[in-house]
Amino acid sequence: MTSIVFKTKDSLSFNIMQLRKICLIYCCILTIYNTVSLVNGAVTRNDTTNKALGIKFHLGFWSEVLAEAKHQQKPIFLDIYTTWCGPCKLMAKQTFSNAKVGEIINKKFISYHLDAEKGEGIQLAKIYSVNVFPTSLYITADGSLIHRSVGYIDTKKFLEESDKAYSKLNDPNTLILLEKQFKEGKHDIDFLKKYLSKLNTNKKSDGEALDLYLRLIPVENWQLKENLELIINNTTDFNSLAYEFLLKQTPLLIKSYDKEIRDLGLGARIQQFQIINNTLEKAINIQNEVLLEECIIQELKIYSTMANQTPKDQDKFSNEKRLYFYSKTKQIVKYKPLALLEANYLVALSIDSIKAKDIESYKLFLQNTASVSDIKKQNQAFKKQAERMQNMESSRIANKLNSIAKVFCENLADSSDLSLALTWSMRSLEYNKVSTYLETAASLLNKLGRKAEAASFLNEAIVLEKENGQDTTRFVKILNELNK
Repeated sequence: MTSIVFKTKDSLSFNIMQLRKICLIYCCILTIYNTVSLVNGAVTRNDTTNKALGIKFHLGFWSEVLAEAKHQQKPIFLDIYTTWCGPCKLMAKQTFSNAKVGEIINKKFISYHLDAEKGEGIQLAKIYSVNVFPTSLYITADGSLIHRSVGYIDTKKFLEESDKAYSKLNDPNTLILLEKQFKEGKHDIDFLKKYLSKLNTNKKSDGEALDLYLRLIPVENWQLKENLELIINNTTDFNSLAYEFLLKQTPLLIKSYDKEIRDLGLGARIQQFQIINNTLEKAINIQNEVLLEECIIQELKIYSTMANQTPKDQDKFSNEKRLYFYSKTKQIVKYKPLALLEANYLVALSIDSIKAKDIESYKLFLQNTASVSDIKKQNQAFKKQAERMQNMESSRIANKLNSIAKVFCENLADSSDLSLALTWSMRSLEYNKVSTYLETAASLLNKLGRKAEAASFLNEAIVLEKENGQDTTRFVKILNELNK
């Protein structure tokens, strides 16, 4: 197993409670077993690679790297990282600085690394579909991807992955060639399987190719592991031939005694939610409420395959989708009544009952990490994860309340609406006092003419940010503007 960090949009994808329940503990275990024993504090990216012994990373622009690769007739090793990613820092410190790794990689590859959230890294992360960090990409001099690996890996595994990449250099079946052949009408079974597998390797998908492939093989063969992988990665919308099949198969996969099959089931469930959320984003972009309702219908189908789902739960999840849609499309007239129902429900919840759920979730976390060694449990990364798990439900409620309060603040001007929003904002702070929630409260207080109180909340946010070692520039700027 490798340790990885997932990048997620600030959208509904990971705000859905059910998806949290499916993935949260799994991701915690993954991180704890593979990262927690290794990450030892914040190391800046520039300090982590021993330039004398390890990989020599090329300096300059991506176009220059491609040119150098062509000049030296070598493939490119591209490390995609982020500044906040612990496993990225660890890999730079322990793997890239290794003398043996440097000797081999420097001989075979032109190496380059980019921050996925800055400069050229933003575009290249999109081009190569990178949303997991760290990601190691192996690319030809013409920019074609030949191999990838994700997550932290040690020197031995890294060299194994590099060997795989190097061996693929002479593979005649490049993705570019296969895509060209598919467009030209090559649609036999063997070709389609090869093409879909290559797409999987490159983290891409082709729903049309999948449908053609599935029509050519017996339905009973859809359940074969090799075909399940192709189906999960290439099912991209509700109209896909395999969508309903995947919906029915997922609960069976998740219950399997075979860990690889269970992991496929988890991947299928996540893919289903991702299809819904991608479609929801499309509905938002074109402001299509019919498509919104289709998303809700499909999500309810997923919930119908999950245990312990009540009609009341399903109504809540449906309204969450509508709230998100109306807030993003600025349809405040439709947003407001749903938001009032949701916020009033959340405020009415007993804080003690939510704290009890926190305890329950934390107990489950402890059960699932019982086999983690005491040494690993003393690691700072484990302690931080454990701390977050102690307040999981409180954090979820606080996030919802703050989100609704923020939308009211940004879109409404009536003092009664703002006063209600302030009530919700204050309750969110009772659950989780963080700088962004303090900012929402300050904005509401300012709009209500209570500038002194607003300034107090902003000052508190600045103190919190300083304590956490974060940049306070934005909050200081807001405070200065408030005091003008």
